[in-house]
Amino acid sequence: MARRETTGLVLAAGGARGAYQAGVLAELLPVLAVDGATPEVITGTSVGALTGVLLAATAHETPQHQAETLLGHWSTTSRSDVL
Repeated sequence: MARRETTGLVLAAGGARGAYQAGVLAELLPVLAVDGATPEVITGTSVGALTGVLLAATAHETPQHQAETLLGHWSTTSRSDVL
């Protein structure tokens, strides 16, 4: 039986990294989709888990919509919202 490749994301903890992750993913998700490598497994810790939940909740949407959701969330989130 042929092995099937799976794309996964591991999202780190670290408060402000959530906004950084959103920016990186906004650029990365459309590229992965073109290559047929949409993430099937998402794992994260702390702020990475929050970003992962947003990705999982919008998995049925286009990569562009996912990016807008992530960027919209993190552009309106303050430190006190996360801590």
